[in-house]
Amino acid sequence: MRNVYEGLLEYVPASTELRPALAESWEVSEDGLSYTFKLRQGVKYHDGADFNAEAAKIGLDRIKEINQGPASLMSDISAIEAVDAQTLKITLSRPNVFFLGVLPKLALVSPQAIEAHKTEADPLAQDFFATNGVGTGPYKFDSWTKGSQIVLVKNTDYWQEWLPNTADRSFCG
Repeated sequence: MRNVYEGLLEYVPASTELRPALAESWEVSEDGLSYTFKLRQGVKYHDGADFNAEAAKIGLDRIKEINQGPASLMSDISAIEAVDAQTLKITLSRPNVFFLGVLPKLALVSPQAIEAHKTEADPLAQDFFATNGVGTGPYKFDSWTKGSQIVLVKNTDYWQEWLPNTADRSFCG
């Protein structure tokens, strides 16, 4: 659901080239073990929570802890650190030339939504996120009629500029 969620980086359409998304820039250490990301300021999750380094850390830690789907792509990560509000550092246990290409696949969910919907039996709010979405993307999750349609509405607080003819979307099927 790239309409609802974004990663630190994204692919240029119809290309294997990476470009900034939630991270506006990044640096890789000479040994290939440390990746330092400068994050965009002023980005909000759909629930109004700020996107910052701590939020990104919580989202990435959650993916690792769930240990399913995209978590397998994170096996080389040994540490995730919020250096300051807009700087995130990821350290790998070994160099991985494919690491940056993993980042567009990792959907960062709102830590505020995790906190609001977690339970003792479901501390990562997986049940909530199975049928809801709270990301930073250009569209907000509105409703889902299982087997029928998903309705997304325009995120009026989106950090990128909108095209003038952008409208809400429904996906059937």
